[in-house]
Amino acid sequence: MSDLRETAQLEFDADVIMLLHREYYYDRTNIEIKRDADIVIAKNRNGRVGRTKLTWYEEYTKFLNRSESYERN
Repeated sequence: MSDLRETAQLEFDADVIMLLHREYYYDRTNIEIKRDADIVIAKNRNGRVGRTKLTWYEEYTKFLNRSESYERN
């Protein structure tokens, strides 16, 4: 949540804060992680915080839960 420090009021007012992280965005040399993504639930006033792993399908501009992921035919 350090990314939100300058928006303290937003951080205070928000019920849920989710951040998207794609390692491939920062390291394009590792093709094996191209579809990997994480949603980081940084704040959840009425629930748990944590991470969930997703798969990114650029050709569809779509994220799916890993359990729902499919491979292109």
